[in-house]
Amino acid sequence: MRLTYETCRLRPEVLAGELREEEFAARLNWALWPTPTAPAVYADPKLFFSRTFPTGGLRTLLHDVLGRLSGKDPSSPAIIRLETGFGGGKTHNLIALAHAVGGKAPAEPITRFVPRDRIPKEPVRVAAVIGEDLSPASGLQHEDGTTTCTPWGELAWQLGGAEGYRLIEADDRARTVPGAAVWQRLLGDEPALILLDELAPYLRALKTSQQYAHMAGALAPFLKGLLETVASSRRAVCVLTLAEASDAFGQETEELARALTELVGELKSISARIERTLTP
Repeated sequence: MRLTYETCRLRPEVLAGELREEEFAARLNWALWPTPTAPAVYADPKLFFSRTFPTGGLRTLLHDVLGRLSGKDPSSPAIIRLETGFGGGKTHNLIALAHAVGGKAPAEPITRFVPRDRIPKEPVRVAAVIGEDLSPASGLQHEDGTTTCTPWGELAWQLGGAEGYRLIEADDRARTVPGAAVWQRLLGDEPALILLDELAPYLRALKTSQQYAHMAGALAPFLKGLLETVASSRRAVCVLTLAEASDAFGQETEELARALTELVGELKSISARIERTLTP
C-alpha cells in the first residue's frame, strides 16, 4: 500500500501560502456575476472544473439537469432539492451547474462529469435567487435602472430582462404573487435553469419585518406557480437548496421543506419523476 504523502500531492498555491480562507466559502455570485475580486477558481469555468472532484452526487446532479436542458432526457426530474448542512457543498454544486450550461466552459473538462452529448450546444438561460442577498425593503438594483422587490420579480428580470420584468412588474411592486400564466410566458419553450439558493434567510427577514411580514405567506404560492410551470415544461429545471433544520434558520428551513413536500406531492399527478432529493 502506498503512503498518503505519495498519493496526495499539495497544490502549488497551498505550498506557496496563496490559498485564501474565503475561497472555502463559495458564493454563487462569483460564477454568475463575477467581479475583479472574485476568486478565479470560481469565476473561471475551466479552472473550476479542473479543480473539482467528480463526486457521485455532483455527477448525478449534472447528469439529470443537463439531460433535461439539452433535450437528451426529458424524463429527468424537473425539480431537484439539495439538502446538507453548512459547508456541505450545495453552492459548489450550483456553481458547477451554472458553468456547465453557461456556454463559456470548454466541453472537455465537463466530460469528466457527464457524457458530451448531454452538454447543451447553446448557452442556457440561468436565473438565480440567493436568499441572503434579498432585502424585503430595498430589493435589488440593476444596471439598467430596474429595482426588483421580490424573488419573482428578480427571476423575471433575469429570465427576460426589462421586457420580461414588465410582465410581472405590477405584482412585484405590490408584493403580490403572480399567476402561473406569467411563468409560462417567461419560460416559453427554450431551456432554462432556475436556482433557488437558501430561501430560509429571506423568509426570516420577512417574518421579522413589521412592514413586510405578510409576505412570508406568499413564498409557498410563489413556489407553487413556478414549480408547476417548470414541471409541465420539457426543458426547464429548478434546483433548490435547503440547509439542515438544525442550522441558524432551522424553523424557516422546516417550513420551506414542508411546503415543498406538499407541493411536490400535488405535482406528481403531472409526472412520477417530478423531483429528486440529493445530498452533495
